[in-house]
Amino acid sequence: MDNLRLELERYIKENFVDEDSILRDLSTDEGTLNETMKMFGVISAIPASINFSKIFDNARSETFSEMLRRLIRESGKQNSEVYARANVTRQHFSKICKVNDYQPSKSTAIAFAIALNLNYRKTQELLASAGYNLTKSKLSDVIVMFFIEQGIFDIERLNQCLYEYEQPTLSD
Repeated sequence: MDNLRLELERYIKENFVDEDSILRDLSTDEGTLNETMKMFGVISAIPASINFSKIFDNARSETFSEMLRRLIRESGKQNSEVYARANVTRQHFSKICKVNDYQPSKSTAIAFAIALNLNYRKTQELLASAGYNLTKSKLSDVIVMFFIEQGIFDIERLNQCLYEYEQPTLSD
C-alpha cells in the first residue's frame, strides 16, 4: 500500500462519522444532539473560521451555473481545460452554462471543484449553490475532503480511491 493510501486510511479513521452510530446514540436518553455531534467529532471538526450561514447566503445569491462561470473566469483557465479536467463532455458543459438554473448532480459539482483546484471553503460554496454539501457521514465525501485538504486535484486518482472503497466515482 503506497503512502497516499495509508494517509487516506488514517484520515478516514479520524474523520468518518457513522450515521447509524449517531442515530443509535440519539435514541438514548443520555445526550442532546449537540453533545452527540461533539462526541462523534462532527461539531469540533468544523473549523471555527468557516461561517456556513455566509457560505449558504453567498450560494443562494448565485446559481450553480453563474458561480461556475465566475470561478472559471477567476481561475484564468480555459473552459475546455476545466470541463476536460472534470471529465465532463463539451455538450454537458454547454448545457450547464446555457441553462442558468441547471441542477447538476453532486458528483458533477464535485468534479468541477476538483478541476478548479478549489479549497474546502470554495468547494462548499460551489456545492451549496447546487443544493449540496460535503459531510463526514458519507465515506465518498470524506475521501473527497482528504484529496482537497492534501491539494491533490487529480480526478483520476480520486476516482481510483473512490472505486477502491466501493464508492461512486465522479463521472459525467
